[in-house]
Amino acid sequence: MAAGDSWAEPIVVDNWDDFVAYNADSAYNNKYMKFANPSREITGSGIQTDPFIVSTYDELFAKTGASHAYQCELVNAETQLYMYNDIFCQYDSSLTTIDFNNTEFPSTALSIRLNIDFNGWTLANIERSVESYPIASFDATSLMIKGLILKNFVASGVNNIFGNYAYYTTIDDSVINVILNSTNNNGTLTLSAFNVKNSSVSIMAKGNSVESGMSSNKVEQTNIYYDVDVKYYHTSYDFNCCYAYGKLEPTVSSAAWGDDITDCIINFESSRITASSYQRGKVAVNDDKIVASNWQHANIIHAANEAQLFDKDDEGSGHSWLYNNGFLIGG
Repeated sequence: MAAGDSWAEPIVVDNWDDFVAYNADSAYNNKYMKFANPSREITGSGIQTDPFIVSTYDELFAKTGASHAYQCELVNAETQLYMYNDIFCQYDSSLTTIDFNNTEFPSTALSIRLNIDFNGWTLANIERSVESYPIASFDATSLMIKGLILKNFVASGVNNIFGNYAYYTTIDDSVINVILNSTNNNGTLTLSAFNVKNSSVSIMAKGNSVESGMSSNKVEQTNIYYDVDVKYYHTSYDFNCCYAYGKLEPTVSSAAWGDDITDCIINFESSRITASSYQRGKVAVNDDKIVASNWQHANIIHAANEAQLFDKDDEGSGHSWLYNNGFLIGG
């Protein structure tokens, strides 16, 4: 089997120029690529004040006991501090970071032709002011992007990251931090992919911007942090087994969070976001942070507050409140 024909035998790169060159060559359409994975000695003790210092996804998962990015809570986005099972790891990506140093990303879209395992590499400090799809699949082809840490992608124009539904691109096991910082009235930033799964997403948007959010066909097993205070919120369609938290407050109009929602936990603060009428499975909401009357459906379970939502011993039952309400988590 030739290099690039499968995940088992991918083309291996270790720099941005080679990555771009392969994706510019149509001979590599639908091939497989993986970034090399340098490592260093792990230090630290795993507590919050002295976290394990890891430099690869494999080390992060091994030390915390997690198996995917979505299981690790991003405690501090600035320092890349993660926690799972009360074990803290700080991700030192200095060996595996491509830093754009807050320079303008190329005005034309970066056309992705290969299935890419970034293997925990970081694309950092990208600025984008033009209106386009900055990273997008080259055509209507099903491609996979996984193991990507996209940190501080700052947009001030109209940008759909990964394209308009990215055709059929899937984002897997990735950490995405995108920021919309627009002083004009047409700033738009959406995380667009056909499928986002096993990931951790942070969406921050402020000011006079028009719209921000996720625009995906399906989002599953993903933690989503919001700090959104713009005119409109753009939603994805299906949310399955997701945890959503932070602040999500469109200033002009109310909006539904998703169309079909199954086994999700809603802990974000909002007075305007409502429940869709198409709840397919159980959804737990924290009534302290949302308007309960906006979240009325037979499948919605209401917690009075955050303490109840995450109660590990519901009424002395030995099981969590979530478990006792039909969520197959928590024990």
